[in-house]
Amino acid sequence: MPVVTLPNGSTVHLVHRVWDLHEAGRVLEAADPRLDGEYSVQEMERVLGVELWCAHPDRNQRPDIRHALNVVLRFDAPLPILPAKLPAAAAHLQPVANALFDSATSSCGAPVISAAGSNDRGIELV
Repeated sequence: MPVVTLPNGSTVHLVHRVWDLHEAGRVLEAADPRLDGEYSVQEMERVLGVELWCAHPDRNQRPDIRHALNVVLRFDAPLPILPAKLPAAAAHLQPVANALFDSATSSCGAPVISAAGSNDRGIELV
């Protein structure tokens, strides 16, 4: 999962950062700073809303790709109704720590990244 470094130096998953900003009513701060504010506010709100919808911790709440694209591309399509806070199913996830990740190389030379939590069980990415 993509990560971002916060001003205090800690690292968190990008989707959790967007949820934090959504909860604070400042979701537009999640826009890529390289855009330098040169974007449609309505389009950015739609894209970020759909991003949170697609990353919903309850896979039954996620849209299929056709529905997600329809919401992004058609302004008359209703936006998803997102909870004000990150749903509890994901609240237990901890900020990312670089020490949790080990890298290796597979037999075909491709990089392999594995992660383990404090209980040393692998993390399933869904």
